[in-house]
Amino acid sequence: MQIQTYIKEALDKAEVIIITAGAGMGVDSGLPDFRGKEGFLESLSAFAKTRYRL
Repeated sequence: MQIQTYIKEALDKAEVIIITAGAGMGVDSGLPDFRGKEGFLESLSAFAKTRYRL
């Protein structure tokens, strides 16, 4: 079974679906933030940064 089919079937059968997301949630788990001194944005080249609008 393909993962897409598995996920679709699981969501179809679910009575409740909870999605948690938000800025900073990963930081509490030890992931670097996006804009901080050591964040993901700093690892991008100047050319790559021009594609993102902050």
